[in-house]
Formats: sequence, structure tokens, C-alpha cells
Amino acid sequence: EMPCFGHYLGSCPSRVTFGVGDKPLCDGCGGSDGDGFVCDMCNLQAHKECIEWSLKFAGHANHQLKKVSPGSLDYTDGQCHYCREIPTKDFYHCSICDFSIDEHCKRRQLYTITNLRIHNHSFTLLSRKISFTCNACGLLGERNPYVCIECNFMIHKDCISLPRVININRHEHRISLIYHLGRGNWELCGVCRKKIDWKFGAFSCKRCPGYAVHSKCATDSKVWDGEELEVVPEVEEEILDPYKVINENEINHFSHEEHDLRLGVDNVTDFEMMRCDACILPLNDGMFYKCMQC
Repeated sequence: EMPCFGHYLGSCPSRVTFGVGDKPLCDGCGGSDGDGFVCDMCNLQAHKECIEWSLKFAGHANHQLKKVSPGSLDYTDGQCHYCREIPTKDFYHCSICDFSIDEHCKRRQLYTITNLRIHNHSFTLLSRKISFTCNACGLLGERNPYVCIECNFMIHKDCISLPRVININRHEHRISLIYHLGRGNWELCGVCRKKIDWKFGAFSCKRCPGYAVHSKCATDSKVWDGEELEVVPEVEEEILDPYKVINENEINHFSHEEHDLRLGVDNVTDFEMMRCDACILPLNDGMFYKCMQC
């Protein structure tokens, strides 16, 4: 027996040739050619492949997806639940769940996403409009999260492709994506300066304890150049001292390499009027380095 939506067509289902009679179109694809089956229980008339596709797609085993034209439904926002785009051509719709999918996403079969770098398990699309908090970015979502059943983990579709390691123009070190910060003395977000919720994911710096950035803030085009650095070796920058020690009273400073500077006390009565040539700040006491030749 061939399954239908919540029941069976029966051992000898009636057949129909589309394009003939009072109801010539397939209830699944809207086509008007070829042969199909008629269900006596729910009056469904559809091609065999249309029934099979609807049954196995996106968890809609009990609901029929019908092909409809753009603008023909007045109770839905018309967006495809996968790509969030409004279809310009005929698309498939479940009137019970208010679930829609366009032809392009139907072919892509995005119901389950596997082989992910960001997670050990596969993500399954929850084909319902529900409010949820994304575990990756900590922001609210209003429809169709991807879910890891084993970990009770929900994520926006866009957050699945977040980079793992990046550089931003607000911090001197690389920052890495963590899907659960955990408790700690986390500072305010390094970009927006707002609080970061440790129960969710963010980017953090391995060298600077407490430094973190919201996922969305870190990947904003104003602070990130779009380059993923996970497979790019990190080059350690050599940090040079600003001076060389000659002896306990003399140094050679990079700003005045032609002569050595000697530590001592000069006959200066007003230190506020005398400023350091390196930092331009006033001298605060009688101890400073001075070139004996200039």
C-alpha cells in the first residue's frame, strides 16, 4: 500500500490522467500532464513522485505541500522558510503550518546539514515559526532554527557559517569563536561596549583574559575584513625594547640613537616648563636621561 498523508491510498488506488475531467491539475506540482493517483479518503489527486516528495520532505509527513503562485495567499508573509526570499515563481506551501519553500531550495535539500566544522553533530531544520535564542550569537530568532537534538543547541542558518578565527581592527590579537563562553570575568563587548551573556557564544582572545566580542559585532564589515584565519599560521611579532642599556647610568634610546643618554639630576628649578622629548609630558622630578653632547 502506498502511504498518503496520515493514512494509505489503499492496495488498489484509483488512477487519474491529468488534463482530463473536472479536476485536471496535480495537487502537488500543479501540472496538467501525466498520470497520478486519487485518494478516496482525502480527495488528493497527485503524481506518484509528488506524493512521495511531500511525504519525505522537511518533516511534513502528515501535511501536503501544494504548489501555489506568488501573491495567491493572503495569510502568509510569502517568504521561503529556507532562504527568506519572496519567490517570484510558483512555490510549495503547507497551509496547516504556514510553511513555504521555493523551487531552488527544494532542489538543494537543506533539511539536514552535516560535516560541519563548528559542531560534532548534524543540524536539522525545525520547520516551524518559533521564537528562540541562537546559541552562537545570543540574539533572538523568530523562525525556523537549525537544531542539534543531542545537544539541545539552536542556531540561525547564517550563524552556521560563522568564521572560526579572525582579526578585527579593534584588537591587536586574533580572536576565536567559542559557542559557549562560560562563567568568567568577561569585559563589555570590545566593539559595541555592551554586556556579553556568557551562556551563549562569542569571539574571545586567547591572550587577553576577559576580552570578548559579540559574534555579530565581530563579523561586521566595519571591523572585520572578511578573511578567515583558521588555516593561516599566526606570525609572532618581535617586540623590541625602546632602548639599549649601556651601563647602570646610560642608555641608548631609539629616538636619539646617535648619542647615548645619561641618567642624572640637572640644575632645573621648574620641571613643569621642561618636557620629555619622547612623550612630550612634563618632567615630574629631578631624575631623567639627558644627552651630554646635545
